[in-house]
Amino acid sequence: MDLNPITMPAAKFSLIRVFTFLTFVSVSWTSFPAVSVANPVWNETSSSQDPDADWIQLTSGEWLKGEIVVMYELKMEFDSDGLGTLFIDWKDIAEIRSKDAIDVNVGNAEIVTGPIRMKNEQVQVEAGGRVREFPREKVVSLAEKHQTEWDLWDVKITAGANFQTGNTDEASYHMKANARRTTARTRLKFDYLGQYSENQNVESANSHSAGLLFDLFMSRRLFFRTFEFRYFRDPFQNINHQLTYAASLGYTFLDQPDLELAGTIGPGIQGVQFESVAPGTNRENVSPALAFGFYYRQDLTSWMEWESDYQASWVEQASGAYNHIFSNGLSFDVYDPITFDLTLIWDYVYSPTARADGTIPDRNDFQLLFGLGAEF
Repeated sequence: MDLNPITMPAAKFSLIRVFTFLTFVSVSWTSFPAVSVANPVWNETSSSQDPDADWIQLTSGEWLKGEIVVMYELKMEFDSDGLGTLFIDWKDIAEIRSKDAIDVNVGNAEIVTGPIRMKNEQVQVEAGGRVREFPREKVVSLAEKHQTEWDLWDVKITAGANFQTGNTDEASYHMKANARRTTARTRLKFDYLGQYSENQNVESANSHSAGLLFDLFMSRRLFFRTFEFRYFRDPFQNINHQLTYAASLGYTFLDQPDLELAGTIGPGIQGVQFESVAPGTNRENVSPALAFGFYYRQDLTSWMEWESDYQASWVEQASGAYNHIFSNGLSFDVYDPITFDLTLIWDYVYSPTARADGTIPDRNDFQLLFGLGAEF
């Protein structure tokens, strides 16, 4: 979500302005350098007074003192001494001066490590006893050299439950988990969704889906998905186990701090085991597949995010001919790190396989889920 102090709601921004002003007044009395809104003239002398801090200047003229954590997908995470953790759009940063070595991903072609200076749309890196200079638009990511493994991960867990008693006894549960590990050149993602329901103490739903993928960036927009594993199980759709493997080529069509659109396509293989089949029908089938999909994310406001994930496969007729999982979700910030999540999922199989009793599952399966999530 967009946590940029420049673009957050007026009430929050007013509080920050008051806090910043009080901070400025208090530290001025003790003659320590501070975050100033008066656009001070930067010079090397002021930098040397506090060698243990990184400094960035916003396009508004404000200087922020603190520590650069990471810049990725055109958004910088900055740990400000006075304002805490900030997420600032890359386009809103005019100048950078780092105290320590920073890993700079230049066009997904090389990693250059060293203290950095950015000014006038040029990035200078002191590396190997010399200064290297790159255009700002070539910088894909920045990361502090002393990052821990945990710093590379984004994790979100969502859970929900519904209960009904009286004339009807019904209970349903679901859990979602998403994890992503991002470095300058790679991206590892894992997702899971599980659901279980009972009606009058009789199981009425029991489905699980999970995915694991690894992307290798070839340029800022082009990436190679070296592997993607997807597992699906839903006995009520007559699918006991389904496993898909694919290797794909991907492209990021939109890459902005508040908007992302990427697509993938590539060959794969899909194996399926049905819960039950009619006499004379194979219960298991392995088929070549054409896997494709897209991912879309947009920050609708500073506190609301839309996310869509579509994954599909063309397979042999005996495996269903075509199937997809299409997930659409709204996430509302409640209180950091808690969110309220609303998710609509559409599972589809073009040619369902008949059960042993001759009944044919519906092609479409829709699920609407409500839950509370926590982001880490």
